[in-house]
Amino acid sequence: MVDEKEIEKIMQYIDSHSMSVVYDSIFEEFVKIGEPTIPHLIKALKNNNCRVRHNAVFVLGLMGRAGHNISAATSVLIGAALNDEDFNVRDRALTILGEMEHVFAIRYLFERASMNTFFPQEWDVKTLIKIGKPAVPVLIEYLNHDDSVMRLKSSLILCGISKKIAEKEEYVSALKIIKDSTSEVRKIKKKKARRNIIRKFAETTQQIHDKMNPDNKKFHKPVKHQPVRAIRKKVMTNG
Repeated sequence: MVDEKEIEKIMQYIDSHSMSVVYDSIFEEFVKIGEPTIPHLIKALKNNNCRVRHNAVFVLGLMGRAGHNISAATSVLIGAALNDEDFNVRDRALTILGEMEHVFAIRYLFERASMNTFFPQEWDVKTLIKIGKPAVPVLIEYLNHDDSVMRLKSSLILCGISKKIAEKEEYVSALKIIKDSTSEVRKIKKKKARRNIIRKFAETTQQIHDKMNPDNKKFHKPVKHQPVRAIRKKVMTNG
């Protein structure tokens, strides 16, 4: 049985110390006690002091990475992500929701992954690929975005998701994502932008076909040697 006094003792660090002190001093204590601390952290997320809220979110993230089930805090994390007045609290809450593979964080993770900032862009991309199918409709929306970076990034992540699904031998689902994505890309007005992204989807289709048909020699031609028209035709007729 967990001693409530012990929890209250370590919660004092949440109330009165910086994030680095919380990490160095009591991370092991939170991991050791585990889920019984979550109601206390949820309560701290409603504190008027933004530093307390940020520390609480930070510790929840550390506990989640350590393997503890923090799903009980999902609703309050969404509330913090939506409504907290402090940017750091909102950002940290959304990051944790991404780590939990929650669909709420998909759009935020994608836009952050496409920003030229100090944020961990590669981590955001990997998280979206890990989320998989639930992220697909949002990513397809971005294929027609005005910003070319958004279009390119969404196409690369969609290819990554398709390959991951194909690894599980769910070939029909993987090819459908590529087909739907290519149909959306065809709406792009700029010919060069449209062609480059379609080529990327065609290469992914080729790779999935190779996995489906390892003994079929005709699928082993390098995609780069095929005319763009042939690639586009193959993408649109398969799956």
